[in-house]
Amino acid sequence: MKKFSRREAFHLAAIGAASAVSFNTVLPLAAEEEGARAVSHKAVSSFEELPIGSVRPDGWLEQQLQRQADGITGHLQHLYAPFTGNAWVADEQAADADWVPWEVRAYWCDGALRCGLLLQQDTLIEQASRLVKYTFANPQRDGYLGPAFLKASGDYHRWPHNVFFRAAMAWHDSSNDPAIVEGLHRHYIDSPFTFTGQRNQTNIEAMLWTFDRTGDRKLLELAEQTWTLSQAQFAQMEDMLALTEKSMLSAGPVINMHGVTYAEHSKLPALLYRASGKQQYLDLAIAAQQKVFNHHVLVDGGASSTEFLSTVTARDAHETCDLADYPWSWGYLMMATGDGAYGDSIERTTFNAVPGALRKDWKALQYYSSPNQFLCTAHSDHLGIMKGTSYPDIAEFRYMQRMSYRPSPGYSIVCCPANVNRILPNYIARMWMSDGEGHGLAATLYGPSKVKTRVGIHKIEIEIHEETRYPYSDEIVFHLKVPQPVEFPLHLRIPAWCNAPKVLLNRSEIALPIQKKGFVTLQRVWQPGDSLVLRLPMSITTSTWPEDGIAYERGPLVYAYPIPQKWSVIPDEQSTPQFPAWDLTPEGKWNYALLQQSDSQAPSFHEQVPTENAGEFDPWSNPTSSISVAAREVAHWELTKSRVNNEEATFTPRLPDPIQLPTELTGPVQTLKLVPFASTELRIAVFPHLKTDLGVMPGGKTSS
Repeated sequence: MKKFSRREAFHLAAIGAASAVSFNTVLPLAAEEEGARAVSHKAVSSFEELPIGSVRPDGWLEQQLQRQADGITGHLQHLYAPFTGNAWVADEQAADADWVPWEVRAYWCDGALRCGLLLQQDTLIEQASRLVKYTFANPQRDGYLGPAFLKASGDYHRWPHNVFFRAAMAWHDSSNDPAIVEGLHRHYIDSPFTFTGQRNQTNIEAMLWTFDRTGDRKLLELAEQTWTLSQAQFAQMEDMLALTEKSMLSAGPVINMHGVTYAEHSKLPALLYRASGKQQYLDLAIAAQQKVFNHHVLVDGGASSTEFLSTVTARDAHETCDLADYPWSWGYLMMATGDGAYGDSIERTTFNAVPGALRKDWKALQYYSSPNQFLCTAHSDHLGIMKGTSYPDIAEFRYMQRMSYRPSPGYSIVCCPANVNRILPNYIARMWMSDGEGHGLAATLYGPSKVKTRVGIHKIEIEIHEETRYPYSDEIVFHLKVPQPVEFPLHLRIPAWCNAPKVLLNRSEIALPIQKKGFVTLQRVWQPGDSLVLRLPMSITTSTWPEDGIAYERGPLVYAYPIPQKWSVIPDEQSTPQFPAWDLTPEGKWNYALLQQSDSQAPSFHEQVPTENAGEFDPWSNPTSSISVAAREVAHWELTKSRVNNEEATFTPRLPDPIQLPTELTGPVQTLKLVPFASTELRIAVFPHLKTDLGVMPGGKTSS
């Protein structure tokens, strides 16, 4: 069993720049048939997104997306304000000119629209698209889109626009509605605005999307000017130093910045590189992400951020918004660089941290979630929010509830229940991409799916059905449906954790080409009826963490001990009987340390392979695999109690002192069954680790 350090476990050494290539955007089939073909104006691109709807989920991924649609995504607009309001369907203004309702409804709109398009659910599509249709049908005389009060200058007043315009982009690529490109062009060119402010600069994303479809270099110039302005501004702001070009390229310090803000800004140089071809932009984007990977990624793949980027101990946490925004940004980096390492990180976050923050019925979530969480209640915020570590001005005890499971975690700060809707749709839509030449197809992220697009020099329509239980299986089968022999390159991502991949073409193993940046390319004339099998053997590994912590992993999955738990419905002004709020408390022991693994105690992997008669494969609710490990209880390792604002609070504790650990072991050696992180709520994923052989005495007796 190989043991990795934390940094090695993520396989993210310095990532090389992509080579310059031309690219023609592959449009949806319906749009091509109508003759509405567009040409990309990107200077460089290694991979490019297919239009929304080209990829559709299948198997367990479709099941989860449907569960999302039946849960938060399909009901949030009816549950509580501001989702029940009129943001983006009226020019209303909050009494305090608050931009937040427009931000959170934009998050929901983007996620709900993409979810509906992927599932082909007309009701969800109509509910979300009406916001886009209204806004683009009601511009101001100078072309400005949105409510009048957001037109004013303010640090965040133009931030909701960029969030909302992502939904408009999806709607355009699905419907080919010309009003979207025309409206965005007028909004940015004819309605002058200086995009200063902490998040206003993120409009670079929408500017460059519009540039790609119009070729108007004024948009590229505006985007570059906006980036230059942001650099001048951030250099004067102490908590923004990590976003200056100088600090991006430096080896340190670690990032001292709001997590979502960093995710949204640090991707912008990658977009500027793809539009301009200027290498310095790509260097900045790569360096900015490398700082995150080096210092701020937790064992489950999520960026440690509460609300600011933080350390990576077992009880550090991530805001759920970051679980949406970092994979979104890493997707752009993969497109710009062609490097599969970003795909590895997207999968790790999506398959571990994301479901680890959700109730499995998609009706409640956490604002903050941790690798180790021994209770999740309205009085269990061990992150110290009430003590001023993030927001000193918050004085109400109810903000402690951010660790509990609710349809409205955060009360007035409800970004997370809105942003969570984007995660799975974005993952599914980016599972397949066009390659940089515009003739090939790349399998960039894995899971059961179907893709329909055009490939080759002559743009032949093809379909590929990806049949798999990945990441809960190491075998992925691709069934190719081609109407005639067609030559095109098929790029397959080989995760960095896989040492011995195999590919079988029509049941015969073939030699793999040399990997380039985590991809192998199969260039051949594909025949009707061809099938391809990709095998990615997974082995048990460990990774090490602060405070002498240790975690078990297999492929992209992290394994954790599921603490016996009790769900209790609690009062909440923003919940309903159908969408209640929950406290989650332990109903069993959790205070275990892992022992030094001898040959007789080596961890073992167990798998229950689902059969056709075993019912629907549902890995997040019913785990089908486990890892057995040897452990002993740790005496005096208990929940931490404190008083905050004269209220009693109970916290998940830190890992015990590794020096004292050998003297604190108690009871016999036990076998713990670890399950995939995704199927847990209360859990321990990073264990205290006894590094000596004190666990078992000669003759099989346990030490005390």
